[in-house]
Amino acid sequence: MTSFLLNLLAIFLVVIFQVSFISASPWPINNINLILCLVIFFAVLINYQKALWWAFGGGLLMELFSQNFFGLITLGLIITAVILNILFNNFFTNRSFYSLLILGVIGVIGYNLLKTILGFLLIILGFKFNFYQLSFSSLFFWQPFLNSLILIVIFFTFQFSSNRLKNIFLPKNF
Repeated sequence: MTSFLLNLLAIFLVVIFQVSFISASPWPINNINLILCLVIFFAVLINYQKALWWAFGGGLLMELFSQNFFGLITLGLIITAVILNILFNNFFTNRSFYSLLILGVIGVIGYNLLKTILGFLLIILGFKFNFYQLSFSSLFFWQPFLNSLILIVIFFTFQFSSNRLKNIFLPKNF
């Protein structure tokens, strides 16, 4: 119960930071999506179930501040976590920096592509969808680049503060 409440508080604080500070930042910086970065990090390196809970909780809270169709962000985050888990289990062999970086770029581009496709489907079905954020250079270049930088910072912070990602098989002295 305590870990659930701590995760809920962390999700809430990350969403508030995302909405308050990152969204109000100048142009290239406002493309960072912290919830997506943390969902990718949890899906690849920590725990898939935790990634799904963060995708669900963070998506629902982000929906409150979005002008788009309710459920689009949550659905995009959950599907992204599922796709990353399938790719990680079938094609990547270890929980390394390179697999996180590659899956991070795939996850960000896939999330943006998924949101765009779902938005077009909503328009076809007759719903109103706001395409004010449809800038292909931002969605498919700046956001993957900046989110990859954030994933690098998160990875090395986690590596230096935890023993989970240390090389324990190689001795230091030969």
